[in-house]
Amino acid sequence: MALFLPSPQPIPPRATIPSIEGMLSKPWRNPYPLFAYVVSGNSQMLINGQWLSLPANSGVFIPANTPYVAHASVNDQISPCSVLSISVFTFGALIHRCRLTLTAHYKSNHYAVINPSLWDLCCMWMELLLKPSAHRLAGKGLLLAFFSLLLQANALPFQAQIDSLFPSQWQSFPLPLQRALKWLHHAFERPFHLARLARYCGVSSAYLCRLFRQHLDTTPVGYLTQLRLALAKRLLETTDLSLADIAFLVGYRHISYFIRQFKRKYGQPPSQVRTRVRERKRPRRSIPIALHPIS
Repeated sequence: MALFLPSPQPIPPRATIPSIEGMLSKPWRNPYPLFAYVVSGNSQMLINGQWLSLPANSGVFIPANTPYVAHASVNDQISPCSVLSISVFTFGALIHRCRLTLTAHYKSNHYAVINPSLWDLCCMWMELLLKPSAHRLAGKGLLLAFFSLLLQANALPFQAQIDSLFPSQWQSFPLPLQRALKWLHHAFERPFHLARLARYCGVSSAYLCRLFRQHLDTTPVGYLTQLRLALAKRLLETTDLSLADIAFLVGYRHISYFIRQFKRKYGQPPSQVRTRVRERKRPRRSIPIALHPIS
């Protein structure tokens, strides 16, 4: 259990969030629990206003809705590392690996593991942490069962769904537009910033918008919205993921807004699209709301 419950340290006087393309510039709240494991290097994080410096072969558990910064720095000195992230959902888990270098932040494809037992095991482990007299061996057993299921599961390449939604002949578009499309397909679930995207493509915001209008008859944010909703529709038709899970996976943090956008695009609410999906009525555990492993 100690592997994912490290002791926090005082925040260094000059701790900052690195200004690197592809990274969020402020703390993020993941609405689902998250395991982060450092594969190589040294990962410096800010979690709930506290500092963690994690060497290779160590990790941390981040409870749902806990503000955190996945990569921090001291005196603007970046510590390169590679981190495996496992977000736990009611349907199973979403896994990806990121690599931080001195100049860039790279993120691998996402892989989904569809196994609701992963959610149950994670919640049982969190419930155990709330008990002052929790037996360490029981906690280790739950974690071993959790990661054993992950290792045995067939991981689905989630990114393949996104790649199939590229416009036809997009590789003939001007290079800045190609680069923008690659970025949006790779980071579709992240908050959108037009100026940041234009800077990444090496053009002005106005020029990038003109390229989208000329070749795709939409704006960058309009294209991103179409992309997110198209992926959501596929997930509704081919999985039994909950509406909340799908909304989060495609980049919406408020399910009511997701439903309005979906209905505007397809003329019907998401619930009516699931004509080929049979709902599985299996009760799910709730996230323990009093959990504070980092204190």
